[in-house]
Amino acid sequence: MVCLGGPSAQTLLGIKEGIKRSRGRWHAYHTGTREIRAIASFHPAYLLRNPIEKRFVWRDFLAIKKALAG
Repeated sequence: MVCLGGPSAQTLLGIKEGIKRSRGRWHAYHTGTREIRAIASFHPAYLLRNPIEKRFVWRDFLAIKKALAG
């Protein structure tokens, strides 16, 4: 699961820290019947205002690609 933005990451993953600290790390998400991996990244609207942060999102999505391949 990919959480885009701080509010979705905080709500779904139950993390208290901001998105800048929690992005790029894998978290456990409990669906009720099983546990899946989840990662948080910046929201696209944030990237429009701060294009320099796209480099971090690129790293996040490379990590997602690696996780899906393996």
